[in-house]
Amino acid sequence: MQSNLQAFLVRLPRPLHAKIKSTAKAGRRSMNNEIIRRLENAFEVTQTNADDHNIEALLLRKLGF
Repeated sequence: MQSNLQAFLVRLPRPLHAKIKSTAKAGRRSMNNEIIRRLENAFEVTQTNADDHNIEALLLRKLGF
C-alpha cells in the first residue's frame, strides 16, 4: 500500500452503499476508487464555484456595482 494513503472507516446507510457498489461495478472501478473519484470531483466543483463567485465579484466591481 502506498505511504500517502490513510485508512478511514465510514458507516454508510445500506441504500447508499448499494448505489456506490452498483455505480462502481458499472464503471469497472472498486468501491474505494469510486468514492475517491466522487470526493475529488466534489472538491473540484466547490473550488470552481468559489472561483466563479470571485470572478463575478471582480466584474461587478469593475462595472461599478
